[in-house]
Parts: sequence; structure tokens; C-alpha cells
Amino acid sequence: MSTSSKESDEDGGTKEEAAGSLGMGTVASKKRTSPDEEVGEDSAPRVKRNTNAAVAIDNLTVALERQAQAFAVAFTQAADRTATILEKQGEMMMEQSQAMVAAFHGMATAMNALARSLGGDNCD
Repeated sequence: MSTSSKESDEDGGTKEEAAGSLGMGTVASKKRTSPDEEVGEDSAPRVKRNTNAAVAIDNLTVALERQAQAFAVAFTQAADRTATILEKQGEMMMEQSQAMVAAFHGMATAMNALARSLGGDNCD
């Protein structure tokens, strides 16, 4: 009297176990079959699930590539804007520094003129 049972495998195949065909004290052998060899309702949805998973992975890969490109463009634009802003601020600070030096020079000249007019001999 020979019976067989099937167990599902991780990657879609099955292990078929033949029991009772060899006798009392023997160990049953297991044969692994691929999903292609299976016949029945279970094989088609499993293949479709694997195909859907592959398509989902491909779509995710494309989306991540697009997101990486968009991030690179945004980062480059932000870096360019930051560089432009810093350059303008540097120019403004240089102009302000030059204006302050000119103002201090004017104040020093005025103070020297005032000191001379008050009778100071050595005002330079």
C-alpha cells in the first residue's frame, strides 16, 4: 500500500514523500520538484506572485533612481544658490569694510585738524 504526500517548499517547489512502499523499518525518500513540474491550481498563482514581485521590484528600482536624480538636481541647485548668496554677502561685507575704513580715515583726519586748530604741535 503506497501513499504519497506533498509539502510546499520555500521557493515554490514541493517535496513528495512516498510512504509505506519500502517496508516497515525503512526511511521514506523525498523528491523535490520544481514549480514548473507541478500540476494544479497552486502553480499558476505562485508563478503570478513571483512575476508580480519582480515587476514591483523593477518599479521600485526605477522610482528610487528617479528620486536619486531629483535629489542630485535639487542638491546642485541648492549648492549653487548658497554659493551665490555667500558670494554676494562677501562682496557686501567687503564694501562695508571699505566704507568703515574710509569713515575712520575721515574721522582721524578731522580729529587731527581739530587738534591742530586747538594748538597742538605734533598731531599726525
